[in-house]
Formats: sequence, C-alpha cells, structure tokens
Amino acid sequence: MPQQKQQAAPKACTFQRGTWECRGDGYLWDADSDGWDPSEADNPCPCCNTLEYLERAKEEAESCSAWSDGCSSGTGEDIWLNCLSWAEAANPEGLPAILQQIGPVEALVSDPGSPDGYFVRTNNAEVRP
Repeated sequence: MPQQKQQAAPKACTFQRGTWECRGDGYLWDADSDGWDPSEADNPCPCCNTLEYLERAKEEAESCSAWSDGCSSGTGEDIWLNCLSWAEAANPEGLPAILQQIGPVEALVSDPGSPDGYFVRTNNAEVRP
C-alpha cells in the first residue's frame, strides 16, 4: 500500500504591531486587553486577511472626510494610505492582486473651502481594470 504524503499544516500568521496581534483566525486582538471573543470580527489582519482589511479601509476612506480622536486627526485619504502602508508591510507579495480586486479608492479629503466641505481624490488609479 503506497504511503500518502502528509501535507504541512498551514503556517500560522504571526502578525504583530505594537500590542495588536493576529489571533490565528484572520482577525486581530489587543494583547493588552483582558482577552477576546472568538466571534468578534472587528479588526481584520492586514497580513493573512488583507482583502477584508483593505475593503474595510476603502469603505471608511470613501465615507469619512475628516476624523479626530483627540490625539490625532486626518481625512478619509489618510485612513486609506495608513491602512495601505500596513498591508504593504504585512503582505507585500499578495498586495498587487488584492489591489486589483479592490480597484480605485475614491477617498474623501476635508476641504472647508468647498461647498460640500470635502473633495474626492482617486487612489490606486493604476489598478483600474
């Protein structure tokens, strides 16, 4: 009887940035917290769940013209560029195909002088199909 080849177990994601770590299921948790709920899916991992991570960043970037949390502030475009930077560092090999799937990001940028209070800047135009 021929022996079956055993497949190697998938490599567990070891993404960590600051106190944020991948739980191993495609989502992050804050290691400084008291724990995590396995059903919680608020923070996709930019390394092993890059598509969902960037899809959420795109949605935020296209719906938020300005934000502030008391310590820092920015625009929708800042949200996109920050998340893109994390994804690029975490998953450089997979990023080009994922950006192709996501397509252009029409990020909002705060502009108090415009009638709407913002303008739209296209990011990732080079991946347009």
